[in-house]
Amino acid sequence: MYLHFKGMDPGFQHIITKIGAAIESVQKVLNSCFEDVDYDQLSTENKVRYDLFLAYSVNSLLWMHLRMNGQDPSQSIIRTELNRIKELMAELQRVIDRKTIMPRVDQDAAKRFVKHGLWDPNNSDNRSNKHIRFEE
Repeated sequence: MYLHFKGMDPGFQHIITKIGAAIESVQKVLNSCFEDVDYDQLSTENKVRYDLFLAYSVNSLLWMHLRMNGQDPSQSIIRTELNRIKELMAELQRVIDRKTIMPRVDQDAAKRFVKHGLWDPNNSDNRSNKHIRFEE
C-alpha cells in the first residue's frame, strides 16, 4: 500500500505508511484463517481456540477503528467484550492445564500391585506373608 500526501509532515507520512502495512498484514492473517481452516475437521479444543482468536481479532480491529476515528472505545461495549474474551481465553488455558497436569492412575500397574501384594490362601508358598523369627 503506497500512500501519497502532499504537504504532509514526513514523520506523519511514515506513521500512516506503517499503519497501512500493519492493516495489510492483519488482512493476510485473517484471510488465511478464513480460507485454510476446515472447521468441521477441528477438535473441540481447536474449535474453541479458533473462535476465540477470531472474536478477539475482530473486536481488536473494531477497537482500533474507533480509536482512529477519535472515539473512546473504553466507554463502549467493545471493552467489556474484549474483557469477556480474555476471561474465556484464561478459562480455556485452565481447562487445558487441568487436563495435562492432573495425575493419572496407571490402571495396569495398579492391578499388578494388587495382584502380587495380596495373600493367596491356596498358594502354599506364602512365606512372604508370614513372620519369620530368627533365633540365635
